[in-house]
Amino acid sequence: GILGVHQSFLEAGGPIGQSLRRGYQRRRALAPGVAVDSAFPLPLMRISDLPRRAKRVEYERDAALAWTNLIVVVVNLLHTGREESSFCTSAPSASQTRMLRSIFRRVSGFLAGSPLWPSDAEIHQCLRTNAGYIPDGGAAVPLGERGGVPATAADVHVSELLATSQPDVAKQVREPRALLLPPSERPIRLKRVHAKLAPSYKRFVQKTCRAGLQRLVRGKQVWKHHGKRLVAGAFGVRKSAKEDRLISDLPVNQLVDPSKVLRPRFGYPPLLRTLRTRPGWHVIVRKRDLEQYFHHLRMGRRWHKYFAHPSVMVDDVRFYPLHQAAPMGFVGSAGIAQSLTNEGTSTLPAEKRVLFGEAAPQSFP
Repeated sequence: GILGVHQSFLEAGGPIGQSLRRGYQRRRALAPGVAVDSAFPLPLMRISDLPRRAKRVEYERDAALAWTNLIVVVVNLLHTGREESSFCTSAPSASQTRMLRSIFRRVSGFLAGSPLWPSDAEIHQCLRTNAGYIPDGGAAVPLGERGGVPATAADVHVSELLATSQPDVAKQVREPRALLLPPSERPIRLKRVHAKLAPSYKRFVQKTCRAGLQRLVRGKQVWKHHGKRLVAGAFGVRKSAKEDRLISDLPVNQLVDPSKVLRPRFGYPPLLRTLRTRPGWHVIVRKRDLEQYFHHLRMGRRWHKYFAHPSVMVDDVRFYPLHQAAPMGFVGSAGIAQSLTNEGTSTLPAEKRVLFGEAAPQSFP
């Protein structure tokens, strides 16, 4: 059951177990009238933090509390990115208490009438009715001819566009050496990749080759790591009723120097809450993604041999599709895409940008 899972994390050690143990330490009180600087990391929830009506049934209360704290620890780890700062030993502030109780209410509603570990069907139903998610939206599906490909791909020469304004990024797009670890620091053994292919995968590859997203080569043109071909896994993720998104599980990610990877900063619309408008004025906020953006961003030819995908047979000969654009799943793709977007919007007023970690604009555009 849930209590057993919670206990197993505590006993196993690791980041989650360590954060749980540290979070359960004795609390220190907050100074009266002083708010915490940030809501994160959240403190773990205690029985004393629960609403009065939630303290009645002991087993249901303890199960919901255990699951709530597992969620809190994972969210803290995701937010801080460091195990040593993923726990909080102070009493929760008023805003943190509201956040904890909100998580607890959702967990309690999920577990109501289900004392055992929930089934997959119960999890999907909860997400569909309580959180507004599409249960299959994040699930891997076999990659086949439903995979989305633009009519023309790899047609934006990123390195040329960024050569003057962002030469370091342009070099990473052209030269693998600018992003990969030195050969002496690369791991010898790489983790196994994951692939989920449909019977129509070959037709999907034909479609990508016609668009210029991939090209077929023989095995000798695929990069070898300690004598073994570096071939990615591939699978689909449901995008719409008619199309799946191609996701590449690239082993070359394990050869990249993390300190050189560009970290994109995305827009953060909640900052607009600090702005004031006049009665009768309507403020419209839109978010729009460019269709199949990564598929248009051409990588330097020297990168292609690192982007081999699952092979196909053509006239009894094995060929490997080499990706020519920034793959969805490559650790460097998001930063490269953001750099190009920044270049394209460089003429817009910087003080009007709504970015996470930056001060909010003083007025509307």
